[in-house]
Amino acid sequence: LRTGRFVDEHFSGGGIGGIIQRFNWDGNLVWTDTIASNTLHSHHDIEPMPNGNILAIAWEKHTADEALELGRLPENTADEVWPERIVELQPTGNSGSIVVWSWTAWDHLVQNTDSLAPHFGDPADFPRRMDINFQMNPNGGGGPGNGQSGSDWMHVNSVDYHPDRDEILISSHHWSEIWIIDHSTST
Repeated sequence: LRTGRFVDEHFSGGGIGGIIQRFNWDGNLVWTDTIASNTLHSHHDIEPMPNGNILAIAWEKHTADEALELGRLPENTADEVWPERIVELQPTGNSGSIVVWSWTAWDHLVQNTDSLAPHFGDPADFPRRMDINFQMNPNGGGGPGNGQSGSDWMHVNSVDYHPDRDEILISSHHWSEIWIIDHSTST
């Protein structure tokens, strides 16, 4: 099982993927899927699950206007904002898959800049939510789209699965954090 690179005009960033492939022991391609559209693009890591499904990290594209409506500060906002989405893919036949489970950071935000915008509150009071205005340490990495106000806001590099606890672990390079998602209590 491996990832591959699918280049298009919608996403460009470090660790870009877009293709997932499975080969047999003789090196023959037995399954492939492309996770690349104008709003979603897989990148970096995948994780096979005991049930035969595959977890994949993907950038999810939102416009600057969408981010501003949720309380993101203009100085932190590029033309697009790419929060992370984790998808559980059930392979079908020799190609393609069905998304059977999904989690997005976009559903777990908090902000303290606009009391009229959704999810207003002190981020310190909401440890299970992500501050939409959090910015990485300017010395913590870089590259195109990875700066203080770049689109690749979270930059998750890896995904893992703990089958006994039914938990998904992802690590964010830009936030220097590991997040644990309870797979059993979310859809």
